[in-house]
Amino acid sequence: MNGLEKPVFKIGLWDYVDQPRPPFGHAMHEFFSFDPGYINLNDGAFGSLPTPVHRACAVLTDKIEANPDKFVRLEYHPLLLSVRERLAKLIGADMEECVLVSNASTAAGIILRGVDWKAGDVLIAATTTYANVVKTVQYVHDLNPQTTLSIFPLAFPMTHKEILESFEAHLDSIPRSAPTEQNPNPKVFCVLDSIISNPGILLPWKEMVKMCKDRGIYSIVDAAHSIGQEVDLNLAETQPDFWFSNCHKWLYAKRACAVLYVPKRNQHLLKSSFPTSQLYVPSSQAPVDDWIDSSASRCDWATQFEWTGTVDLTPYLSIGAALDFRDWLGGEEEINKYCHDLALRGGKRLAEILGTSLMDQSENSEETLNMVNVELPLKDVPLDKINFVQDTLQDRLLKEYNAYAAHFYHNGRFWARCSAQIWNEVSDFEYIGRAFQDISRLEQNYSENRVQNRCGQSASGHCDPSILVSTILDRRLAKNPNLNERPSGPHEPTKKVLGSGPPRLTYNTRGSSTFLIPMPPDSLCTTSTSSSKSSCEYSSIAQLLDGYGTQSTFHSLKSPFNDMSPRGGAAHKHKDYEAAYAALCSSYGFGGPLPSFYTQGRR
Repeated sequence: MNGLEKPVFKIGLWDYVDQPRPPFGHAMHEFFSFDPGYINLNDGAFGSLPTPVHRACAVLTDKIEANPDKFVRLEYHPLLLSVRERLAKLIGADMEECVLVSNASTAAGIILRGVDWKAGDVLIAATTTYANVVKTVQYVHDLNPQTTLSIFPLAFPMTHKEILESFEAHLDSIPRSAPTEQNPNPKVFCVLDSIISNPGILLPWKEMVKMCKDRGIYSIVDAAHSIGQEVDLNLAETQPDFWFSNCHKWLYAKRACAVLYVPKRNQHLLKSSFPTSQLYVPSSQAPVDDWIDSSASRCDWATQFEWTGTVDLTPYLSIGAALDFRDWLGGEEEINKYCHDLALRGGKRLAEILGTSLMDQSENSEETLNMVNVELPLKDVPLDKINFVQDTLQDRLLKEYNAYAAHFYHNGRFWARCSAQIWNEVSDFEYIGRAFQDISRLEQNYSENRVQNRCGQSASGHCDPSILVSTILDRRLAKNPNLNERPSGPHEPTKKVLGSGPPRLTYNTRGSSTFLIPMPPDSLCTTSTSSSKSSCEYSSIAQLLDGYGTQSTFHSLKSPFNDMSPRGGAAHKHKDYEAAYAALCSSYGFGGPLPSFYTQGRR
């Protein structure tokens, strides 16, 4: 390294380096920029940037902008080498085998798209492989239909012993192609996780890598959640064929950056970085001497990744500040001891609140590091409503409870995945537990209605408007029990508290039919000025629903709902009514056509 390659300045801890570290837990909030009151139990998704690392990035950005040419041409490279060297030490690898890329999905794409696939080659993925990665596997297979795609099933709860037995049986069941002139060495590549994303389960990945190695199968380890969560990594010892991990999730680096590990023995399989660098060496110009020995001295493969075009350099270089911050916190062992213990205690408490169970049922919690999976109290949700429930959980957690933990559907059940971090305490698990409990109770009621009565349909198969409207009002009132603001709508309805007696809401369609709709106690409803004091009476479904901000569904379809009754409306308008009503039913999770008395005209 010549004089120009020595780091010109240090990005470090500055003002807090000499201060004692606060205890882990809520006291650590001062080192993160969270919105006050926000309960963050989902660090595993996108990571969270500590304020000291954020400040280091700001200083680095100022340095870059002060003289871009000087920084990029003279100062960037030594800082990058320093980061790669520290990362390599952390994961137990040589620096020449570690490069930086934007994220784990990019790393998977570089590997899978870089291989020269031929007839007889095999790709293996699992049912729990991360969506972006398994889609890349499928895309590569679609581009190379001469390959074979094999999917390894995983359905939790499962023990490590059961996983290994099943994995071994699956590998041995895959037909292996005989060598041909076109493909003298048929390849098998297996994508496996170290820690699955959803569910957040630690796999016995080191043993799985060995099984692959013993069978001549290339192992691609998606370790997106490993670095910063899994201690004592030693890739030189474990010897995966490819391995990559995000540095912005658990390691506290700036979003987004990841490390890609490719041992020298396999670097010849990946000819190019992505995007392809100007340092790419075409096959026609490849050195004739031993490629591995050559790469050790010239590092042609690794140097391709040092500059693949103009990008924001601060995420890569923030890794140094993130590692400094982690050292100040006490190091990898100290950080992960707290997070692991909290995941176990918090997960147990969450299961108690929800009245459910942990996914990891092993005696020694062998599948749990810093992410814990707890079943949600949602049963028998129709398959076509899973996304609807997922969206509802997401919206209500973020908008109403100002909290979040990942939630997912796996093996016939809904689960929560909570990421325990240094700023969390058991009380955070208790809060998210009550939130999940409240939301799940409401969603379960809807699901049971749909299962028991065909999604709120009558015996004739029609979408019952009483249940539909009750659902709309329940959701409005659940989001805002007081409902203090005046509802919007073209009819400008007023509000009235229901009188004494069982809470109920009545409306009619111009005297032809009346429905009783159950309402939560102490609820408010909209009413026209001509209504009686004991109930809310409506001249049409439209007037009721318009008062609750749903008129756009009807107006967009130009359906005159005020005429929607057995005695009103022309026959040619009935199709409009039916389409609009069906659209509204569908938007609230119901199905079925318009009841017949709305479509039969006068009677």
